[in-house]
Amino acid sequence: MRRLAFLLASLLAVISIHAQGITPKLTVYPSFRPATVYTAEGKKTRVPLANIFLKNSGLLYLNDKGTVLEVNPRTLLRVDFSDCTYFRIDSVLACPVDTVGSMVLYRARVIDVNAYRQAVKNSKNITSLDLSSMLSYTTIDLGEEEGFPLVPVYYISLDDRFVLAHERHLKRHLDREHRRRMEGLLSQPGFSWTDETSLVRLMEAIR
Repeated sequence: MRRLAFLLASLLAVISIHAQGITPKLTVYPSFRPATVYTAEGKKTRVPLANIFLKNSGLLYLNDKGTVLEVNPRTLLRVDFSDCTYFRIDSVLACPVDTVGSMVLYRARVIDVNAYRQAVKNSKNITSLDLSSMLSYTTIDLGEEEGFPLVPVYYISLDDRFVLAHERHLKRHLDREHRRRMEGLLSQPGFSWTDETSLVRLMEAIR
């Protein structure tokens, strides 16, 4: 299969991006691997070669012709890999990372495409970038010093629903006492909506 390592390495070598994380990959796993897919219609399918696309935390799979395809997220319920089960929340696939009582903290990881495009524009004056055009690969390694800006998106399971880990969204689902507890925690130094330790403390406060 064609690889785009040389093209991407040349492009990324001139970019300096400040983000929560940097990844040299476009996928969660370095190579495609087996997965079991559960659809919203209640069907179960074993997929020999699948991966999670970091552009939008969506599901990719390799068909028998060697073409990488992306699955419509609305058709998914969850995807089981050997190391993690990803649940479809809104339009992303998120993996559970911690539990407090009946609440579960889920994390999706996505490439900050806008930040990447801006960095490329500033460095190379390239304004049009479509990461989907880079899907003709199964493995790619650009080195540890170059990569895409990666940001986490967190959700909390609350009252049998997934709620985006954000003050405005959580307030809608909390009573006055639990909102007061949340506001007290938010006022403490060091709290961050993108820090897992902070979010676990938040779940402990509102359970």
